[in-house]
Amino acid sequence: MYPRLNEEPLTLSWKNYTKNYEIKADGHSTFFVDYGEFGEANGLFTSLKKWFEENQYDITTESNDAYGEILNISSVSESVIVFPLSNCLVIRFTKRTSEEGILNYLNGRSLEFESFAMIEHIEESFKIKQTKILAKCRTGTIDGNIELLPKTFMYFRNDRKVIAKALLGYYAGEMNDCAPTIEMFEVNPKYRGHGIGSKIHASVENWVRNHDFSRIRIEDTRSTGFWRKMGYEIDIDEGVKYFN
Repeated sequence: MYPRLNEEPLTLSWKNYTKNYEIKADGHSTFFVDYGEFGEANGLFTSLKKWFEENQYDITTESNDAYGEILNISSVSESVIVFPLSNCLVIRFTKRTSEEGILNYLNGRSLEFESFAMIEHIEESFKIKQTKILAKCRTGTIDGNIELLPKTFMYFRNDRKVIAKALLGYYAGEMNDCAPTIEMFEVNPKYRGHGIGSKIHASVENWVRNHDFSRIRIEDTRSTGFWRKMGYEIDIDEGVKYFN
């Protein structure tokens, strides 16, 4: 069973902040079409809406205070949610039968955006090379939360003890950037000062990079020296690292 934060044996300083988070790996998938310097996402949003209409999907439109106009698209076999957000078009599948068709459509318009990334709302695990640390993560929505963007929670074990945790969102509000954003990251004090934090954070970066994102952001830059060491550009209380 995926552990609740308040059941973990080690107390980290942000434990109480996140103790009620229950991320549900619902089997959905979320696509992020990043416009970068090419412009706004609204052009692709409009053309994709037309594509769904031409393929005889049922479409309803709603207005959301956080996301603006949202398309709810459905057929007998699936449901898709599409909305523009800042520099990105977000496409969320509850079922994925039309995924191949949309991928082909996007590939045909690849000159109109900078990058494309996809994450599945699942549980997964990976080992950190040259260590005994095992990472487990779950991507999905938070129970009882109406947010359309997913979260990814990771925790890291060494000899069955939780030694670090990380929480990823996919929108940096202050920078108005739709990108993977480290909202929380902490290593247990007993394990600091030995390079473990750097290895754990590098594994988070690799996970993000392996999902085809072009950058990663951080919201809390109080440990400025650590983040600069990890290659981040720091601007007051925000940080960003671009992948080559």
